[in-house]
Amino acid sequence: MTWTNTGTWAIPDTAVHELEHDGRRWRVTVALPPIPPADALTLVVYVLDPYGTLGTAVQVARITHLLSQGALPALIVVGVGPASDDLAELNQQRMLDLTPSIPDPAPVPPADAARMFGRGDVFLRLPVDVIAPYVESTHRGDPQDRTIAGGRWAGCSARTPCSPGRRTFAATC
Repeated sequence: MTWTNTGTWAIPDTAVHELEHDGRRWRVTVALPPIPPADALTLVVYVLDPYGTLGTAVQVARITHLLSQGALPALIVVGVGPASDDLAELNQQRMLDLTPSIPDPAPVPPADAARMFGRGDVFLRLPVDVIAPYVESTHRGDPQDRTIAGGRWAGCSARTPCSPGRRTFAATC
């Protein structure tokens, strides 16, 4: 018996992009539905902190759409996270990006705290202002019905509506 490493696991019908924005590198994974709607815009779900949840989110979206025989809408699922495979760097970025900002902390945190925690509001501008317009214009996503989802810290950060006039957001904490 011979075992051969054929590379890393990938989600079918998915494109992985690297984006540099404000001096940071981001990995943006766009998973299209197997059969996109021909005559309508497609709903888009943006998954924050995708490293443990993106594969499941994509498969659930695809399977429920297929099993419902179209009664449930097709979805584009987009993973948004730092472009790194280094676990220590990912954890550091998660602490920075996925913790809520505190406008006036009382007691004053140490000087390093501003670099380590509490930039969730800044991070949320990335999927809303930069990634969503690209994905929605490139893949016929519906800009009036987008969802931002995430578990744990990402879910807590995602409680902010996606932008004015948008109808949906999701969070699990």
